[in-house]
Amino acid sequence: MSLARLPSFVPSILLGERFSNSVLAYPTSCLCSAQMITSAITVASNGNTVLGAGATYGILLAILFFHGVVCSAATNVLARLNLFYVVVNGIAQVS
Repeated sequence: MSLARLPSFVPSILLGERFSNSVLAYPTSCLCSAQMITSAITVASNGNTVLGAGATYGILLAILFFHGVVCSAATNVLARLNLFYVVVNGIAQVS
């Protein structure tokens, strides 16, 4: 569908205008992550496993739920998670 044929009720944010200042930026980035995970599964299986929209939506819900759990954690838990991330990132940079 070309951009000229989009209905008038489609918000301009979906067209990429002022994306970083939008409330929709976070869920949209999670949807992109879910689509990347789905694509990685397809590529890793040489096309033998193709997940549909339902599986992509389930992955999106899992990502959003996990983010909600992490964001509601206590600060000492977040500090430990951050330390874990720093160690993993350091190992990834060295290797």
